[in-house]
Amino acid sequence: MKKVKKIVKGVLSLVVVCMNYSCFTYDSIHGETSLNLSNQVVNSSYSPPSGSVVPDNLENMQSVSLKSQMGLESSSLTASGLFGGGDAQDAIFGFHVGLGAEGAFNSKWRGRTGIRYSTKGSKVDLSEQTTNKTRLTYLDIPLSTQYIIKPNFYVSAGLQPSFLLNANLESNFRGEEIRDIDISDNYNGFDMAVTLGLGYEVFEHTKIELLYNHGFLNIQKDADFGEIRNRVFSLGLVYQFKSW
Repeated sequence: MKKVKKIVKGVLSLVVVCMNYSCFTYDSIHGETSLNLSNQVVNSSYSPPSGSVVPDNLENMQSVSLKSQMGLESSSLTASGLFGGGDAQDAIFGFHVGLGAEGAFNSKWRGRTGIRYSTKGSKVDLSEQTTNKTRLTYLDIPLSTQYIIKPNFYVSAGLQPSFLLNANLESNFRGEEIRDIDISDNYNGFDMAVTLGLGYEVFEHTKIELLYNHGFLNIQKDADFGEIRNRVFSLGLVYQFKSW
């Protein structure tokens, strides 16, 4: 009976030793494998097949960021053809706020779109004592391409469809407002502009932009009053709040 107990104890001890050795071996192999895989992920360099074309900046191609934007605008309505040649009404100040998404094609080229609430219009002095202001509110959808000249400096160009939200006429006599009339029915609901701009990254995730919007569609419905087009200069602040 004592021999049986000794044999049982010996077998159990051997089993325990084997189990401990197996666990140690598995943990060692697993840990080494994980370490090797991690090192490969961090230190490996991709070698493309011979003859294949690899983008010069793969990280930038995959980056997308969300941005908020706000700024001041100086706008006027020009009674002229597509490229000028007519009388421009006096400019008035407005503003814009919006959200945008930006993605990089490579290390030099980026694209941006978004949605923006903006105010435009112009001012006309009818006499020394009477002034009329036309205020147009739009929903802009800027579509632009940016080219990076230097790490913090870029130029941009694109198109901007705009949808009219409302139009008001403010008439002032001797500095006092005497009328505020809804004149939305006098204007077309859609506008299109060519955009040109300069941008500079002043801080990380923060940029300032100077833009010019040259509207090339007649926004006035009644042909008897001629054709008028939007012209807008804007100075804006762009802040990146999320990227992936």
